[in-house]
Amino acid sequence: MKRSIGCRSFAVMLILVLAFLATGCGRSQGGYKDDVLIGFFSRVDAEQGKVIVDISDWAHRNDKGPGQNDWGAEYHGRLTSSTIIRNEAGETVDLATLKEGQRVRIYPPDSSTDKLDELVVLEMTEQEKYKRMGWLAQGKGRLHTVVVSGENVDERYDDSKMEQEIPSALKGGLALMGYVPDHNVIIDVKGQFELEAFPAFLVFDDEKLVYKTYDTAELEKFLRSQ
Repeated sequence: MKRSIGCRSFAVMLILVLAFLATGCGRSQGGYKDDVLIGFFSRVDAEQGKVIVDISDWAHRNDKGPGQNDWGAEYHGRLTSSTIIRNEAGETVDLATLKEGQRVRIYPPDSSTDKLDELVVLEMTEQEKYKRMGWLAQGKGRLHTVVVSGENVDERYDDSKMEQEIPSALKGGLALMGYVPDHNVIIDVKGQFELEAFPAFLVFDDEKLVYKTYDTAELEKFLRSQ
């Protein structure tokens, strides 16, 4: 399960109670600050009346060494009649319009109470969205292949099928995903890249999309040429 953490040590009730020891209130790993709670919107729990935010990156802001990101953290903010949902310009935002993966800032930042006073929706660049979706290659000169399957069984790919048809994709980094119509995520992959059929094969470098095809032979040819 996940946890919520602030600028000092304390226990926070979530689905599971976890504790985290924070040090100082300055800027640390990944540019996160101890006293500025930033995460990524996950969903609204209507029954509990809470907003669920993934704060894993923020929770690991002071970590050092290997294996530092081997657990996740969530913030569960209780909505009240006074909770403010706005963008950076101060304009009111309808909570129902938030996309999964949208970066948000939370007040109060120490989470000593689950009462959510304010949620600020932050702007994201296309590159930041691609990174959040897990599509970008890890490092310059590398390529990462994303296989987008449809809802039909014959459109789906798995590692064994990829190994047979596109072995080069396994060497450079691979992600398998299914396209779900109307899924409320920060990027509608079908619309964003004008996909006309499934499965579709997208290749990213560490910044952007560099190749798109629907043909495994063409994909293998492209990857081998790089």
